[in-house]
Amino acid sequence: MATEVDICNLALSRAKAGSIGSLQEVSPQADQCRILYGITRDAVLAEFAWHFAKKTRALSLKEVVPDEWLYAYDYPNDCEKINYLFPVGVVSYQYVKAQAIKYEISSVGSSKLILTNTENVGASYTKLVTDTGLFTQKFIQLVAWLLASDLAISLGGDSGQRLSEKALKMYEMKLGVAKAHDANEQNNQPEYIPKSIRARHSSSSHSDIPKEAL
Repeated sequence: MATEVDICNLALSRAKAGSIGSLQEVSPQADQCRILYGITRDAVLAEFAWHFAKKTRALSLKEVVPDEWLYAYDYPNDCEKINYLFPVGVVSYQYVKAQAIKYEISSVGSSKLILTNTENVGASYTKLVTDTGLFTQKFIQLVAWLLASDLAISLGGDSGQRLSEKALKMYEMKLGVAKAHDANEQNNQPEYIPKSIRARHSSSSHSDIPKEAL
């Protein structure tokens, strides 16, 4: 299993910037990795609906709603990227593709909101994942390439700009491959329906829910 230090060292090697033994050590390399690693990981998480980071849950309705929308829901605090909304009780990839619910991300005061004209909805989203043991190998490679592009600027010396551009090109190329591979693994798989969502519709018909998920 790759650790945060392993991923940082992979990025440092691509930036030709040495290595670290710990993120807590006193060195320019460790300083930059502490600053950049989490930001980079979260940026890659937000690029796609990675299967290892997928979460589905019902959304909590808010009382304050902007005039141009009918409903407002709390934005999940562990969410990196909303992938789609669905009516609670109807959770299937085929339905979502055919009848996507329109929504907008906004805020009221310090609260981040999901605005829509559909009542009683849930969300499928990419959640924040910090446990490197859950990362796929392709995701690890992506984080290392994107991290290398930033580390090369700050630690790469005279060749830093060239190394940064090379790392960013590799990231962009690998991203497309990783997305296709991840999407293929998820293709035609039934959606998992959390008990909290199913409970809301225990008295209604489940004819529109994949039987594999019940």
